Amino acid sequence: MSDTAFLVSAFGAVIPMGFYLILLWRYDRFNREPVSALLRNYFWGALGAVFLTVSLFSTVRKMVPDPIMQDVFFAPVVEEFMKGIFLLWTVSNREFDNLTDGLVYGGAIGLGFGMTENFYYFLSTGNDMHFLVKLIAVRAFSPGLLHCITTGFFGAVLGYAKFHSKKSKLIALPAGYILAVFIHLGWNYFVAAVNSISSAILFITVWIILFILTFRFSIKIESEMIRDELQEEADDGILPIEHIPILRSSDSDLRGWVDEKIRKEYIRAATTLAFRKMQLKNSDGVNGEYYEREVLIYRTRIRKLLQKVEI
Repeated sequence: MSDTAFLVSAFGAVIPMGFYLILLWRYDRFNREPVSALLRNYFWGALGAVFLTVSLFSTVRKMVPDPIMQDVFFAPVVEEFMKGIFLLWTVSNREFDNLTDGLVYGGAIGLGFGMTENFYYFLSTGNDMHFLVKLIAVRAFSPGLLHCITTGFFGAVLGYAKFHSKKSKLIALPAGYILAVFIHLGWNYFVAAVNSISSAILFITVWIILFILTFRFSIKIESEMIRDELQEEADDGILPIEHIPILRSSDSDLRGWVDEKIRKEYIRAATTLAFRKMQLKNSDGVNGEYYEREVLIYRTRIRKLLQKVEI
């Protein structure tokens, strides 16, 4: 492969997935995850999950020589398992909040995996630049987003269950994994077994729409939670009641509703306080003590910020 083709392959693999990663991060508007944590999940998908998948799949190929069975059934089973390993560790973190975090972190893992997989396919084209450009255009939309959606939904199920009953937590792991495998298997079936690209595109488009709708629903739930939790704070005089509609909407990005010197830090403190209160109400033991301390810390921070300016 020429140097030009190699560079085009690298850019074609990195830029679209990086763009989707930024969109994921920015759409999580109320409690954006630390960039370092997001990148850890992204690079697990790009390196760790890919390495383990390749290692295990070499054994699968020896046991199951039929390439259709390999692609349609075993690839989704193995790949979703390897991507999900790190997701389980991420969900266990105390800073992991809810369904939205599952979509973001799971999606990040999937995008990393999709980046490396795309790069492998691009390298296999050799020096045929015309075919390479067409392949980049196709894989940037469908197979690249496939991994984001499957692992994102896996994370969403785990995130939803984290602060619910023990029964929900027990069901979430197999349910999330099966859902991820099902979506992946459906795509591979249309591509490898039926050889119908149009059906595959329609299939993945439906799941992309469902992913976006799930994300929007989760953000709406967060907005309502912020309203409810901060109402209690306003009643206790921690923050002005007129700030609540702003803090739970895109109006918080506007200037003028609070002193610009504290606006960004105030938004982070208020929304984080709401999340920690929600977590405290659904936790006990050591975790409950941790969230209780966090609530006190953020209440104090809000008081100090508002004392700096006239409200």
